[in-house]
Amino acid sequence: MRYTVWDPHAVRSFDRANLTQQQRALAEGVLRALEPGTYLSEHVAGANSAVLALTRSHHVLESHARVDQPRVGLTRTVLAQALSDVEAAVPAHSVTPNGAFVIGQAQQLLTLVNSAMVGSPTRVVKQTYAKQLEALVQPVASAVRSALATLWNGAVLTPAVAGQIRGQVAVLVALEGRDGLALRDDLVAAFSRGPVDAAKLAAILWPARKQYRVALTVSGTRLLEELDRLLPGAAQWPLVGPALPPGVPRSPAVRGLVTAVIGGVGSGTLVQVPVQAADAHSAIAQARRELTETLDQYAAGQRLLDLGLSPLSVVIDPTNRPLLTESRVSGGKSARPLTSGWSASLRPALRMANLAGQVDAPVASVALAWSAIESIGVTAADFETIAKACALHSVRQQLLSVYKSVTDSANAQLRHTRWYADSFVAVLAKAERSLAAADRGTTAAAQEAASRLTDSLAGIRRRQAEAQVNAAQLEKVLAPAIAVVRQNLLQGGDRDHPCNMSSWKLDLNDFLDAVLPRQASTPPTVQQTSDALTVLADVAGGLAREQLTAWQHRLAAPSALVDWLKGQQELFHGLLAWMYASRNLAIHTGQFSLPADILTAHAGRGIADLILEFLGHWHQDQRGRGLPDDAPRDIVIELAGRRDELVQHLGSAASCHPLNVATISAPDRDCWHRT
Repeated sequence: MRYTVWDPHAVRSFDRANLTQQQRALAEGVLRALEPGTYLSEHVAGANSAVLALTRSHHVLESHARVDQPRVGLTRTVLAQALSDVEAAVPAHSVTPNGAFVIGQAQQLLTLVNSAMVGSPTRVVKQTYAKQLEALVQPVASAVRSALATLWNGAVLTPAVAGQIRGQVAVLVALEGRDGLALRDDLVAAFSRGPVDAAKLAAILWPARKQYRVALTVSGTRLLEELDRLLPGAAQWPLVGPALPPGVPRSPAVRGLVTAVIGGVGSGTLVQVPVQAADAHSAIAQARRELTETLDQYAAGQRLLDLGLSPLSVVIDPTNRPLLTESRVSGGKSARPLTSGWSASLRPALRMANLAGQVDAPVASVALAWSAIESIGVTAADFETIAKACALHSVRQQLLSVYKSVTDSANAQLRHTRWYADSFVAVLAKAERSLAAADRGTTAAAQEAASRLTDSLAGIRRRQAEAQVNAAQLEKVLAPAIAVVRQNLLQGGDRDHPCNMSSWKLDLNDFLDAVLPRQASTPPTVQQTSDALTVLADVAGGLAREQLTAWQHRLAAPSALVDWLKGQQELFHGLLAWMYASRNLAIHTGQFSLPADILTAHAGRGIADLILEFLGHWHQDQRGRGLPDDAPRDIVIELAGRRDELVQHLGSAASCHPLNVATISAPDRDCWHRT
């Protein structure tokens, strides 16, 4: 879990745009939902979306009517989940009259479709319903944009409704093909210039697509015959040496691309693919997918050739300089194994999950992710069991996410104020040099410049003093709170970095105690930690403060936590059903492109990763105690049962204080009593 939304530049842009709490939570929430390192339950792939529900229900019903895939049982499951998703989206859409009307239409239609599917409707009836579902997609998408405008323009909304709108907006942004990092750069640039109205925000989230040309290199051949027929508009040039072939766009970026290929494989083909996309990075992703699928033709026609696509790409935009970029790869200082030794029962799942992350084709990635899940001994009949186990483990994940959000965001505020104060040193030195040069002049123009620079210098010093005071005041507020968090939650923290609040040493139960409502018996240290977290959250504002508040309310009433657990279970159940339907459509009908397949692939890998996380920790715990590994299927079943036991405890409890999240998904543990 790595969040990049809270960096000093983003924080400064939010401040310059004078964003309200509601606006800032929306901007941060959408950006974080699009980050690849976000937990699945907070990622755009797991967000509730009426648009996505209608899109998937249309596709599954149309395909079922046409080729009887998915089969009727799975089709009913997907349609039932679509109705549940639309019902959950009613509050978000009801903030505008038109939104309330169209979401009501969608709810009525899906209710009718689900009722009809209980029986055996004819193919014509199914196709008619499928067309009606498709016709509602765009009106519901328009309603999401209207809800965004309502939120951004200051309508008083509950945090729950505002959070639902964030999710609906994030999915719509992803469906339009917007790249998360490119969106962050565009939002930061716009906010840095001052306030942004709803129309401008919508134009940034959903910009008009424009024409790009993406240059890529293929190794293994110097010529792709009849490429222009298979990929209309594409151009190609043979690469046989360091010199650029005639007709190739000449720029340092293209030369760097060619040099890398020649140095690596000796020869190849430079291919230029025209695409229409929302931004440069989306254009690269689209072009790579189109060319990869086109290479399937050549791989089948020439089995002895080993054709490959270089990770380097150049995107050419008529309004900007060509950009040379490499496929994004996450990195770190070190890599840790899931377990300290081999867990034989997990090896097939580990292999399939790793392959799922390496495959470019989204539907193939979904199929491999399902294979990883299935290899632990579960089947499509176990959707509910898997969903319960995942929901239980997500309690731990989300509480950790709250901690990260609050501490990362507050630290970003502190880093920003320090950076801003320090930035005046270079500005001041430059202004002083300019004044000294002007003072040496004897002309009237030089004297006028010296006078102007003197006034400018005074203004810079005044702003520097203000920035230094602000930084000192913020540090005075945050330093004691950070010290308390480090002492009470992190065993003192990293002594070489006094502001570091890394979760590496975090005791989740201690953090949970600080989020739970106070009681008469609450120890002073817990109260102190709770106060410190409140200070950090208030300084952070935006999404971080909203997350902490949401979990404080959720833990204040056992029934609220039960509702959340049931919602998480429905989320995972729905994702598993659609994932399996996508896998079946790929295997049984050969469909390699499905609606929102990139989101489905991310969700599939996310579920596989989540399952491997709690299975790996379980086996690691057993290995540390000298016990044999439990069968993965038995672990999933036990955690599903533990989730049911937790719901029973919460149903009769007066508070959530007995909850034990530190070992909520560990072996031989009780998640309701601490030992």
